[in-house]
Amino acid sequence: MKHEVWLNEEEGVLFVRYMGDTTVADYSEVSDRVLKFTPEQRLMTLVDMLEAKVPMLDRKSRKAIDERVQSLLHDNARAAIVITSPVIRMMTKIFLGTVKQKVETRIFADQREALVWLKGD
Repeated sequence: MKHEVWLNEEEGVLFVRYMGDTTVADYSEVSDRVLKFTPEQRLMTLVDMLEAKVPMLDRKSRKAIDERVQSLLHDNARAAIVITSPVIRMMTKIFLGTVKQKVETRIFADQREALVWLKGD
């Protein structure tokens, strides 16, 4: 799979990197990989969308992705999404505005800023 999921134990952050074309099936496959980590390992998650190509999603696709994402998250967790593309940033804001949030989620243009926020520094 072209997308990556790994735990940086030194930082205590779970990294998810989407690269290239990203489909609903990709979100599902990445979700399965994320679920292999414990809830404690998923407390701080950084989602890197810098190299992602995301198509416009219809309502059914957004709902399917939301259900998968909600299964990964739990109370007291934080998620930082790193995006520089204005189009993907706008689509992500719309998506986040239409789904129930279990965790605090913020969008950043810089990975360092995202890590600082995740760790509460």
